[in-house]
Amino acid sequence: MNKPFLLHQAAPRGTVAWVAHLAAVTLPMAAPVIAALNRLEAGSDQDRDRLVDLILRDPTLTARVLRLANSSRYSPDQPINTVSRALIMMGLNTVRALCLSALVIDGVLGKGLRRHIEQILARSLKRACLARELFTQALGAQSRAQGVIPVAETVIPVADSAIAVGENATLDEAESVFIAALLFNLAELTFWANQPESPAHQRLSDPDPAIRLTAENQLLGTHFTKITAGLARHWHLGPLLPQALSAQPLGLAARAVALADRITAYPPETWQSPAMQPLWQEAAALNRRDTPATVAPAVIDQPTLSRALEQAAKVYGLESVMAAATGASPVSVAIKKPPNSRIMKSDPQLQLNILRELAQASAHRRSPHTIFHLLIEGVHRGMGLERVVVAFLRQHIAKAQYCVGDGTAHWYEQFRFDTRPAANSLFAYAVQQGGLLWVKPDFVRAHKYLAWEASHAVTGGEDGLVYVFTLEGKKPGFIYADRGGFGGLITQAQADSFQHFALQAQRQLEALQKHPPETTPAKRRHVIRDVKRE
Repeated sequence: MNKPFLLHQAAPRGTVAWVAHLAAVTLPMAAPVIAALNRLEAGSDQDRDRLVDLILRDPTLTARVLRLANSSRYSPDQPINTVSRALIMMGLNTVRALCLSALVIDGVLGKGLRRHIEQILARSLKRACLARELFTQALGAQSRAQGVIPVAETVIPVADSAIAVGENATLDEAESVFIAALLFNLAELTFWANQPESPAHQRLSDPDPAIRLTAENQLLGTHFTKITAGLARHWHLGPLLPQALSAQPLGLAARAVALADRITAYPPETWQSPAMQPLWQEAAALNRRDTPATVAPAVIDQPTLSRALEQAAKVYGLESVMAAATGASPVSVAIKKPPNSRIMKSDPQLQLNILRELAQASAHRRSPHTIFHLLIEGVHRGMGLERVVVAFLRQHIAKAQYCVGDGTAHWYEQFRFDTRPAANSLFAYAVQQGGLLWVKPDFVRAHKYLAWEASHAVTGGEDGLVYVFTLEGKKPGFIYADRGGFGGLITQAQADSFQHFALQAQRQLEALQKHPPETTPAKRRHVIRDVKRE
């Protein structure tokens, strides 16, 4: 087990040593998830599916993605209820960056919130919101100077405002700026989260930058900026953060992040003081303003920034640092995170919303992958069934294709069952019968002749539901769901809802096969192959 070093003991020295140590002690459990996120590519349908799967396995990540998707930054016409739709709207890169930054912050908060960490987080939120605002304004100024706006206009909302920018401005870029600014003090966050407080540390947080730099060199054998850049590369957080940390940042994005860091070094109440004017003039120059700003509001709208800050705190579950971030209270407020519960609760309104979205999937030409993701989200998050898996059949072998729920990560490898009649197993019986099968205690007693050992070894023998899909007279797969021993037995209402969801998914897949996005034989074969892929 990794333990924090005491600086007077054999502590790491140098950038490489500190990066290795802080990476190991901050996110030991999340390392496989981060590695999986880093393997994703924006252009791959398969990687988009994997990202949805990764998010759905973590209720906290699911909540954060949906909060951002439903925020005024994206201003959806109607509520975004599913991760699948959020990913379509925000894009893989934005969602991936949100997940990576959320995992890092959660790793820090998991160590316990101290006053100094709270102060760093408060400034990080302010820096991130300000950097994004400066960047979007600069892009707008650049586009207007190039005469792009009249030709192609894109709106990037910032809190309740909207800034018109050119066709080269994307939400991906704005969110990359936000994430880089949020993690600008990544080394300090991870260091203070993993090091015990002692008098030896005091100089590392001294208000005087010269004292801090000397202490970093003496105590760490390097500097926090170098460690942050190293952690960004180690966790593949993108090139922007190291660029912004350089002595002379190049490019609008890096300059906006670095400038926001220098501005947020000062309390907001001093932003209109004469000492701040050089920074605001630099911000005005970044925005290509003819007349340098003389007061902060000429460059940045404070109410807009406050709304963006409140929104960001909600997305990351950091509402309690708002008091520190806005200066409303000097008292340290502990982060209160709800206790993790393995028991799911049904959400009738969410269930109805996802069912409506599922019913429109074929009309909107959604892919089979999206249909299955809507199905498992409806059963898992809407109905409240703790474990859900969609398995596809190939040469009579059922193999897990989509999984969600506590303890299902290993199902991708272990959920494999022979469905030929001779196998005499639960899933062989279900495939033969077709349609809905409720595997409750009286069913088990009445079917003792089945070879239960194989299915029990994977599912634990819990009360479960199976629905076998039928497409064009064939049975390409099934969905299985249970409560995983966490939430008791399945009710009749849940069984009815489960069948309703499965039937709706089956109808959408049938409609998609009859009327694929491109009505060519090759495309039609592709849709069917997608449904039956291994």
